[in-house]
Parts: sequence; C-alpha cells; structure tokens
Amino acid sequence: MSGVLTSSGSQHAAIEIGSKVVSKALDNRVACWLGSESVRKLEASGSGHACEVVVAFTTQEEVGLRGAKTASHAVQPDIGLGIDVTLACDTPGVPEEEAVMAAFESNAGEAVRVGGK
Repeated sequence: MSGVLTSSGSQHAAIEIGSKVVSKALDNRVACWLGSESVRKLEASGSGHACEVVVAFTTQEEVGLRGAKTASHAVQPDIGLGIDVTLACDTPGVPEEEAVMAAFESNAGEAVRVGGK
C-alpha cells in the first residue's frame, strides 16, 4: 500500500482559504443543497405542474452513477437529472494545460455537462 489516508479533525470542519472554502465531501454537500433548494424554489414559485418531483441523494457517482441507477430503477422517472459540482480549476501554480476541464473559468458562472447513460 502506498500513501496514507488522512483526515483533519472533524469531518464537518470547513477551512476558509481567502474567499474559498475547503471541506471533506464538500462536492456532495453542495449537490445535496442544490437538489433540496431546487425543490424548495419550485414549490415556492407556485407555478404549478403535473409532475411528481423526486430527489434522491445517492453514492458512487464517480464510478458510474451506481447509486443513481439503483434509485432510478425504483422510481422509473421520465426524466433524470444528475447534480454534482466540478473543479474550480484555478489552483495557484497549476499550468492551464494540466488543469482538468480548463474550459471553465473561475467565477464565470455555472458549468453544465450534458451526457448520455
């Protein structure tokens, strides 16, 4: 085994770095908030619709959306949306050509990826 897994303090601790925040599983926490807030906003809009809205917080999105696939089999949706976050890609010292998803600029707004499967 190479390397050692570590965690700093509480799993709920957030570390502020200037105007940015770092925390364990922050991507998953933000995605859960986005799902919950979307349902709240939809309800508050009072626009009315004939759709049943289901939000599922699942696991293993990094390895093939396994949790989402299981949830979708139980719900049988007509439409499914996967919500997650992406990298900021503005880590100081990382050359642009080495940045993952370098096409997204920090503070330029939302990043939307449309895919199959």
